[in-house]
Amino acid sequence: MFRANAPFVLTVMALAGPLLAQPSVDATLTIQVAGLRNARGRLEICLYKDAAGFPETPASALRRETVDIDAKALTAGAVFAGLAPGVYAVAVLHDENANGKLDKNFIGIPREGHGASNNPRPARRPPTFDEAKFTLGAPAQTVEIKPIY
Repeated sequence: MFRANAPFVLTVMALAGPLLAQPSVDATLTIQVAGLRNARGRLEICLYKDAAGFPETPASALRRETVDIDAKALTAGAVFAGLAPGVYAVAVLHDENANGKLDKNFIGIPREGHGASNNPRPARRPPTFDEAKFTLGAPAQTVEIKPIY
């Protein structure tokens, strides 16, 4: 018959106990976009974990939602659940003609609404990840974005 070494078992339990007792901490991020100029098209909301592709490559986003716009309030939003606490940035596009991209004029100025978390308004360029980043804590947080037209 096997007899456990009591000091060894107690040491293992003391070390493993805190690891087993900690539940995974998931956070929920709510994005609210207000100030849309009309209800045409849809709003694309992209959540990024790092600067790769931010804000112009939605395929690089950690998560992406395309949502309808409330025609009366001219608002839209999305909820991203099950996120690990950490640093994120959000980019939004009011795709008024529903072609899946940010339309620009002949000199590169956007014709459709766009924005980012922290509401940066850089002149003549898209915002950087560093300008838009924020720290998401647990359990829930809301970020409000006002698009630029």
